[in-house]
Order: sequence, then structure tokens, then C-alpha cells
Amino acid sequence: MMDRADTYPNRVERAVSIMKKSDRITASTGAGISTESGISDFRSPGGVWDRYRIVTYQEFLQSRESRIEYRRMKRELFSEILIPEIYAYSLFPAQK
Repeated sequence: MMDRADTYPNRVERAVSIMKKSDRITASTGAGISTESGISDFRSPGGVWDRYRIVTYQEFLQSRESRIEYRRMKRELFSEILIPEIYAYSLFPAQK
């Protein structure tokens, strides 16, 4: 049974109070924030697993071609996510 003091509005109020007192805040999100920001996810059609195959550790060590394939995938993924402040815009949209 839920304590009456532990209602949703009270939990939100406590969370806001904690955040206001904090110097730094970290947000853990799921894939939705990436796709909302235009960054590919892994499983959707046209996603990472459609465009690249997984290079195993053994393949990476044994094959120059596998290392090149792995680095090509990483280069594309990093170029997608290294958009300045994209997560800040996603987490705090239209604050003025």
C-alpha cells in the first residue's frame, strides 16, 4: 500500500527540490531521445544493424578488413552523435 505522502506530485516536488540543490544533474535515457534528435537507433529499419554487421573481437584482432569495417561504423555513429548540445536541446526544449 502506498503511503499518502508518497503521491506522484509529492515525489515530483521532492525531485525538483533535490535538483535545485544539486551542482550537476545526470539524465539516463533510452533510445527515444536519440531517435527524437535524429540519431539512428540499432534495431529499426535503416538502423545500425541494417547498415553494418557486428564485428566480433576475434575478427577485429585477426583481420585488417574487419578493423576497417568496425572503424567505418564507429566513424558514422560518432558523426551522428557529436552534434553540439543535441541532448541539451532534447532534455530542455524551448526554455527561454
